Amino acid sequence: MKKKDWMWGLFGVFSGIAMNIIANSMSPDMIKGLILGLIFGAIGGLFVSDKFFKEKQCEDAKEENDSEVK
Repeated sequence: MKKKDWMWGLFGVFSGIAMNIIANSMSPDMIKGLILGLIFGAIGGLFVSDKFFKEKQCEDAKEENDSEVK
């Protein structure tokens, strides 16, 4: 994995946490909200980054094949 891919994964996790904190800031259950934010943020970040990696790997493979053919 490249450094940029890790950054996308982290971005997904942190955006998930941030959205949950904003959503739960009105309720008194802040700790529960943070835990849920971590769980959903991690799942969302992994899902988004995994999908992104697969698309990126396909593009990279196509570029490699094109350069080998030439």
